[in-house]
Amino acid sequence: MVSALRTGQLIKDEYFTMFESVGAIEVMDPKMDSGYVEPGDTLEDDYDVLRDLSCKEFLGIMDQLLCHEMAWHDGAPLSQTLFTSLYVDRLLWPDTKTLEEARFFRGREPAWKNRPLMQALRAYCLGLIKTCDLVIRTVISQHYYEEEDFVTMTYNRDLLTRYETLDVMALLVDAVSSFSNWCEERDVPIELRSAIVIRLDARHSFLAAVSTDYPSVVMKRNLTTLCGMLGKFGETHNLGRPVKEAFSEKVQRRLATTVPPRHMAEMSFRNAVTKLEKMLQDIHAALLVEETGAFKDPYNLVKFLQFWNVRESLTFARAKLQSWLFGDLKVAPSIEKLLLKDVKGLVLREDKLLDPINWTVEVPADPRHQIASLIDNFRQRASMMEWIVELGFEQDIYAPDELALMYWHERLSREDRKTEKARSMLLTLGYNTNLTAEAIAIHSLALSLFTLYSLLNYLKLLGGEDRPCSSDRLRYKLRMKPFFHISTPELPAYVDVWDPVYASGGGQEQCNKAEDALKTAKEQITVLKSLGPQEMKYVGNEVEYQNHVRQMLRSCIATGVAIATVRAACAKYASKDEADSLHKGVLRSVLNVEIPNPETRYAARWAVPKITQKKAKS
Repeated sequence: MVSALRTGQLIKDEYFTMFESVGAIEVMDPKMDSGYVEPGDTLEDDYDVLRDLSCKEFLGIMDQLLCHEMAWHDGAPLSQTLFTSLYVDRLLWPDTKTLEEARFFRGREPAWKNRPLMQALRAYCLGLIKTCDLVIRTVISQHYYEEEDFVTMTYNRDLLTRYETLDVMALLVDAVSSFSNWCEERDVPIELRSAIVIRLDARHSFLAAVSTDYPSVVMKRNLTTLCGMLGKFGETHNLGRPVKEAFSEKVQRRLATTVPPRHMAEMSFRNAVTKLEKMLQDIHAALLVEETGAFKDPYNLVKFLQFWNVRESLTFARAKLQSWLFGDLKVAPSIEKLLLKDVKGLVLREDKLLDPINWTVEVPADPRHQIASLIDNFRQRASMMEWIVELGFEQDIYAPDELALMYWHERLSREDRKTEKARSMLLTLGYNTNLTAEAIAIHSLALSLFTLYSLLNYLKLLGGEDRPCSSDRLRYKLRMKPFFHISTPELPAYVDVWDPVYASGGGQEQCNKAEDALKTAKEQITVLKSLGPQEMKYVGNEVEYQNHVRQMLRSCIATGVAIATVRAACAKYASKDEADSLHKGVLRSVLNVEIPNPETRYAARWAVPKITQKKAKS
């Protein structure tokens, strides 16, 4: 039959569809066929979950489960983490109607020699499963990115959803009691016994911490207790004996998925404990939004969230913060009130434009509705413009020769806000005076760096000349693209930006201008140092405020050193024909410019160049 076919000839039966042909290709393909078994392997695992365990093996399994749990929190699916545990699988499948039925066996109980130990393992696994259930409930009720941040799929397994958290916690308490008595009867080494008990207690505290049945005070106490226990985990980890055969990728074949078994997600015990400790600390820090009352003031709330987000927390910690803000603290229904309060703190608070009735009008054509929308939009857009530019510095996305342009934008936005605040007659004069000092400090430091980078651009010390597929106009359009749709404040045209950013006069003149701006920045930073976090509305972020001021001052000092280096080179190698013109070729040969990475800067948003002199070429 095949020999009778011509080259390129295709025979297709009309009932053999494309779907069936693709299915045929999948058969016996280990990457596509979910039922494929390697030669010599078996479809099911042969590990006996009913066998007696030693205390060392029990400790090893608990630590292995913790590693899989944190790998799940880190973004891996349950199918490649906790569901690979044969003990967890036996508790969850077949499905049970009561918590009592959730056991490693169905029917008659086996004749275990170490029955209290197996009961303790059951209680620990049930506590772990219930913890996962509460975590998933919290995450899916908030905003998150499925399969990018966190995977909530349970593969048709019920994670003890129908059972009460208190009942599972009671099992853990009973397990600790019976296991401790059993250990005393058998002279189990005190170190090994304590290591197991502290993990059972930690699971109890963790379950209580993620539960919604307790107020924040109890949650904070459990988080503190749990963090204190984690130090013992690392000290006693070597006492356990891992049971690798108790975890199998073959369990994935019994889950509600058509995907072939994938490799287990691996995480070291040290990394697991570190991630767990950080997640608990982040949740503990999120509690400060309620304790300090930061959520009541819009400026405090924004600052709190900005500094908290720097932690790069795991999804569950972020979801927990969201649940407090938009659930327990009921910030969401009062968003408009917060925005109005924010604006009132900066302008004439008794003006008719800020009458709360304006925010209740829903007719789009009504001037009151339009005024309310314009006020909110202007305030939030102005802040977003600053944050976007600042994020660019922190993410290091700007090329060296673009830094002058971006500090020009930073200077411009702060200059507008500085003028607005300075000219306003406000009832909240004290706070606005403080904000004005901060705005002038940031504006002046940005102006100093803008001037310095403009001079370095003029000397062609920052590169960027060889770009055949780019132009200055296109780069300006790219960097300003997020702001083009904003009509107020209006962006300057490209022609108005080019000259001040990329053209420069004499070196000494530019250095003088940069140093004058730097002097003003230092004066205002001194004012900020005399103020406290309360006056600047950094409640809940007192340490961060002190670091913020300290980083600005250090950036000023580093900028001064860079300016002094350029000034010395300009004075030494200036052209003799014209008193203040630059001998650009010589200066390029004697000055070396290095832009530090965000991680090595005093502050990520202040990219202060490191400028050094080298010997001039003869």
